[in-house]
Amino acid sequence: MKFSSRFVVLILLLLCAETSSARPIDALIDQISEIATQRTVKFDFTQRVMNGDSEIVGTGRGVCQAPAARMDIRVRTPNGEIETTIVTDGEHLWHIVDAGDKTPRRVVVYDLSSPVDEEASLDPFLALGGIRTAAFARLAGDRLAVAPTDAASTSLRIQLTGGGSAEGSAHFELDRSDLFPRSMHVFDSQGSVVAVVDASNVRNGNPWADSTFVYTRHEEDLVVRAGEQSSTPRLESGLEGRQAPPFTLPDLSGAIVSLQSLRGKHLLIDFWATWCPPCRMAMPHIQALSQENERLAVVTISTDPPDVARRFLQTNGYTFPTLIDHDHSASRAYGITGIPTTFIIGPDGKVLRHLVGYHSESQLRSALREAGLPE
Repeated sequence: MKFSSRFVVLILLLLCAETSSARPIDALIDQISEIATQRTVKFDFTQRVMNGDSEIVGTGRGVCQAPAARMDIRVRTPNGEIETTIVTDGEHLWHIVDAGDKTPRRVVVYDLSSPVDEEASLDPFLALGGIRTAAFARLAGDRLAVAPTDAASTSLRIQLTGGGSAEGSAHFELDRSDLFPRSMHVFDSQGSVVAVVDASNVRNGNPWADSTFVYTRHEEDLVVRAGEQSSTPRLESGLEGRQAPPFTLPDLSGAIVSLQSLRGKHLLIDFWATWCPPCRMAMPHIQALSQENERLAVVTISTDPPDVARRFLQTNGYTFPTLIDHDHSASRAYGITGIPTTFIIGPDGKVLRHLVGYHSESQLRSALREAGLPE
């Protein structure tokens, strides 16, 4: 699962717009970028993701040494503890997820010389800490602005607004003394808080060694090369081309559904959970695909308690079938090390695509076309 401060990039991708003429925010962006090249900032942070009446909390440490940066976070989720590292040397960015439990680490590699990779890997919190700040501002365009604050305030507020009724928003607090972010709040379209990142113990330090900001591959790592050969990144797991692992799981009504019963059509399976922000971002795409093509079956698999999953789906009007993997048997069979993870299976039961992380609707449609689904 792309579960770290980077999850908010998925909010950003919904809020992007074209850059307009010079604005007050532009001078601040330039100032942040310039200051960042002259210092090494170390900080601790806490990340909270709202999950109904509860929340998922992660803690970590980070360093910004433009153009390089690193953030390490440990999160305790209902599915166990997850350790995530985001590290960039300014030319590449690696997103490393270690779910423990003797499962391989999952690594997404972004080539920052690629416009698609640059956009997909942008982290707003790091951007306002001086890492690829100009690119962030360019993509946010008119929706990024400095909010009015009291002149006596010790902080500056930057707002990222949505462009439609279904889009959320975000705001960031920067300390005036060093122009480094102290908090980030992400809101849904109703104005409710979705996630919060708070930085503490922010201090300048001596430069770190270059080796701090590179990824060293472990032999067992599963690697996604985000922009390689396809607009739909795929995991190097060996599942593609093989028969999909069978499963038998209950749906939300208690009826038993097997993989065998779904044979005969192209099948999209999405592994998700209500507490996973990228999963939530993908749900409208999954819903759209489930309603459009009679040659495609869509099934989602969740490890949430049935009442939690049911309430989330009903609240949001999602009607696609959802199965409950209460003992994680299907997750283990499919080698799930993070969510969302999506599989496209052919009518003959063979895995045709294995996608990890959030994918836009256009990326999912592209993957279905590549898998031979007639339009």
